[in-house]
Amino acid sequence: MFRVKGNMLTRRIALWTAFLALAAGIAIALRPRDGFATFSRSHPFSMLAPLAPPGWEVRDTPLGATELSSGEAARTLYFNDYFYKTYRRGEVAVGVYAAYWAPGRLDPVRVDGHTPDACWVAAGGTVTERDDSWVLPKFGDRTFWPGRFRVFEFPFGREEVVFWHCFGGKPQRIADEKISGLFYWLRHFSQNLRATAFGLEPREQIFVRISTNRTFDELARSNLWPAITSSLLPSGIFEPAD
Repeated sequence: MFRVKGNMLTRRIALWTAFLALAAGIAIALRPRDGFATFSRSHPFSMLAPLAPPGWEVRDTPLGATELSSGEAARTLYFNDYFYKTYRRGEVAVGVYAAYWAPGRLDPVRVDGHTPDACWVAAGGTVTERDDSWVLPKFGDRTFWPGRFRVFEFPFGREEVVFWHCFGGKPQRIADEKISGLFYWLRHFSQNLRATAFGLEPREQIFVRISTNRTFDELARSNLWPAITSSLLPSGIFEPAD
């Protein structure tokens, strides 16, 4: 009898310990996080679109096969605003795409489901190189947060792309996190709470993607690169200034 009661007490202690650990994990995940710059809606979202420097042509590009048709994308991605610009100089093409979601607008996991890893592959691309912690060269005294870098091969040619999914002014890893078990579930749960109207910290989301049919080394040496990086400073893809 004593042994049975002892086993029951042990189980109760284990259950309460697990419950308290779960509660503590959620509390830690939802704690306020200061110092993350956020994009101000006091200015039009289009302010982030880079202006074309001399020698480059720029045009607004509709969302196409790589992001779904524009009407379907608007319904599926449910963004508040976006822009997609294509810059050309001779045979060189550079795409800059960014979308904005107000706090609570859309589940961040759904936003993260529309990255080149999904949409570009569905449009016929094949990933030949991948780096989920790729850091671009510093822009002046500002340092990029690590982005997700890919090289795609399409029937029409090769594309390099780097992209970030930010909420609360900082890139987040969601779908690409290789975490299993309870912590993986808690991570998703806490990120959803922080980014939705039901969370303690509703936060805006911004998705930024830069692509080129050349290389980023070549792009970084062009006069287009300062225009792109300076215009995207408020987007959250740079670490906070010292």
